[in-house]
Amino acid sequence: MSKFDFINSFINNVKKNPENILLVNNEEKITYKYFFELCVSFKNYLIVHSGKKSPIVCIYETKKTFDYVSMIGTILAGGHYIPINKDTPIEKMDKILKLSNANFFSIDETNSSLKKKIKKKINFLTKTIFLKKKKIISRKYIPSKIAYILFTSGTTGEPKGVVITKKNLNTYLQWILATIKIKKSEHCSQFISISFDVSVCDFYLSICSGGKLFIPNKFDMIFPGKMLFRNEISHFVCTPSLIDHIDNSNELNKKNLSKIKKIFFCGEPLFEKQVKKIININPKIKIINAYGPTETTVSVTYCLINKNNYKKLSCGTMSVGKVIPNTKIKLIDKNLLFNKKNGEILISGKQLSPGYLKQFSETKKRFIKINNIRYFRTGDLGFFHKNNLYFKNRIDDQVKFRGHRIELNEINFFLREFGLNNVYTNIFGNKIISFVQHNNVDIVKIKNYLKNKLEQYKIPNTFFFLKR
Repeated sequence: MSKFDFINSFINNVKKNPENILLVNNEEKITYKYFFELCVSFKNYLIVHSGKKSPIVCIYETKKTFDYVSMIGTILAGGHYIPINKDTPIEKMDKILKLSNANFFSIDETNSSLKKKIKKKINFLTKTIFLKKKKIISRKYIPSKIAYILFTSGTTGEPKGVVITKKNLNTYLQWILATIKIKKSEHCSQFISISFDVSVCDFYLSICSGGKLFIPNKFDMIFPGKMLFRNEISHFVCTPSLIDHIDNSNELNKKNLSKIKKIFFCGEPLFEKQVKKIININPKIKIINAYGPTETTVSVTYCLINKNNYKKLSCGTMSVGKVIPNTKIKLIDKNLLFNKKNGEILISGKQLSPGYLKQFSETKKRFIKINNIRYFRTGDLGFFHKNNLYFKNRIDDQVKFRGHRIELNEINFFLREFGLNNVYTNIFGNKIISFVQHNNVDIVKIKNYLKNKLEQYKIPNTFFFLKR
């Protein structure tokens, strides 16, 4: 049996069904053949302009076709990419560009103003640039083993890059393709940001299976339920909070969920009440609840949930199930001793990241060896109940908020940098709230300061000023 390779899988679909639609973005429909041609043009440009250095491409998210062309074109050229969330402040972008040593920055023409704001000297790439005919030359550099690097929150305000290799990605995709099984006639959606690792499921599932991927526009992001119905989405990858958003918009109904066959949940705890609402509307929907930090390539467990078993699988939160092939999970206590029932979740296996980019002490701290086996310390507390794994809570100040991984201490760090000494930030309900020991300070000034330091979704919704 030959080794699985996601690029070969994609190219096979191009050869078999070149005129099938791969991407639908507003009124634009991109076939497999044309998408591949765009990727090849992008690849050629990188090879011509990389010199002896493997291409490292930062991709500024636009929710357009060019994002995905940049991703595959970079891999084809033997490089690796770094997706950057559109809410990322300029100051943080500069830090990411410098830390990653990127030599290309892929942006849409509409974001050309970024060129003037970015301090690092870099080769900016737009669609009009790479489509110009260039003479193709052979590569002079060694292809990168890395597929992508995702930057997450850091407690000191510095971005932390999680390195995911092509072997990591191949291992995961081989499993998820066999588990979800998308047919060529079926439709996926891409609501999740490409800067968030769960987005791997939408895009790579589609290109490796021959399916069709629908990119939501701004209206769809506000009213996702209508988009699911209009585009006959059959496979829906999302966070539990997105289901709450659909429900709050009065769109979680029989009409909008009528075509959905499977929902893949990951990124946040899933609750019984959320599952119950879905099953009451469409009992035929199969739900997969998964768990896994970015450092272990998207997800490492899965739980198959249906109308018959969902109540039994609820224990505070819904079970994240059992471990997937090529992965092992152990629980440890405070003394790093194994505990069969509860403790901090450790993960080992082929999906483990090599570590954090240029952060050796942090890598050594989180990636440990026990009995000569390399594990990732998740910082998540979990427990086993009837052989199924459940997430309990965190052992630190990291939270998942609307699908995003946030270090609360990162928010506190920048509040202190602003000049507020005693601060405490936490999640209450569906809001980020910061408590500050200070007389009233202009909240507009605080938020404007934070806009230059943090992504929009990390900025506190409410401030409480306390005397002590």
